[in-house]
Amino acid sequence: MAPDEFSFLARLLRRRCGLSLTPDKKALTTRRLAPVIRRFDFKDMASLIGELRLGREALADAVTVSMTVNESSFFRDATMFRTLRETLLPRRWRDVAATSGCASGRRPVPRVRKPIPSPSCCRKWVWPARAGTSI
Repeated sequence: MAPDEFSFLARLLRRRCGLSLTPDKKALTTRRLAPVIRRFDFKDMASLIGELRLGREALADAVTVSMTVNESSFFRDATMFRTLRETLLPRRWRDVAATSGCASGRRPVPRVRKPIPSPSCCRKWVWPARAGTSI
């Protein structure tokens, strides 16, 4: 495959599906496009690229599908979901709660405030001051 043909194919795949092809992937590209070449009765890669340049949508779809990995084990792997549920999400929510207000320049304030008992002589509850906040 000529360098200009490969760069055209890389641009096409980047535009259509976000796939980033580097020149070291030429062998992989040739291997994955071999079934497309046979299915559409092209004699070689150059003729395939020539037809792609003409804008045949069905051919571009077939090339895109053959170059992407259309299989995922994420939804079948219970370990990933358990890790997400038990470790990652609680940590993320803890971090969000600890830093609420920081984006506006205020100091970090926990979302939940508890009343502090005043000295026993007063017998009433005192809420901690939140200086500089509008809440």
